[in-house]
Amino acid sequence: MSRLHFDLGKLGTAQGSIPTSLATCWAFLSAFRNSNDAQKLYLNAAAIGACNQTDKLPRYPYEKGDPLSYGFQIADLLMESGITPARIIELGDPALAQMFERSMGMFQAEVTEKENFSSQSEAD
Repeated sequence: MSRLHFDLGKLGTAQGSIPTSLATCWAFLSAFRNSNDAQKLYLNAAAIGACNQTDKLPRYPYEKGDPLSYGFQIADLLMESGITPARIIELGDPALAQMFERSMGMFQAEVTEKENFSSQSEAD
């Protein structure tokens, strides 16, 4: 996974990487799959914040597992700083894509494990 850089206008540049927590990546994937357009904006904002490893934005509360509430807070902060919703989506999409890729990698490993188990059971 690559380092991410976010030009946050008046707030400066935030940088970081995809969260290492698979549970966090799954929470984002699940929320995205069931979201409307406004919530997708919040998830993009939340992805920016969750990947941020600077003091430019409040930290994502991993223990709560609530990307939508956090994303609403971050979207509000970013828009108050002059960042448009379109720009939030532009900045957040690459982060979300990497989080989803990480989640799907875990899903694929689970599918492979089940396939291997099934193959072994049939051979017995």
